[in-house]
Amino acid sequence: PLIERLDEYVEDNSLASGNATLVDFPPKFRPIPCKPLFFDLALNHIQFPSLEEEISGPKGGGLTGFVKGWLSAGWRK
Repeated sequence: PLIERLDEYVEDNSLASGNATLVDFPPKFRPIPCKPLFFDLALNHIQFPSLEEEISGPKGGGLTGFVKGWLSAGWRK
């Protein structure tokens, strides 16, 4: 194949005839190393904050409360 001899000049009649082998197709299979597996071992040692206050707190005003809060935030300076 031509791809294996790009750095040398060889006058090949098959290149001019249109029947040249440029690359091997399908390509030859090569063994490659697999991706390493990473396990999250720190998950059991993390202390997450309590969310009880967020869960039991008062509910928001929904969409209207969001829009009012969004509009009034622009007027505050």
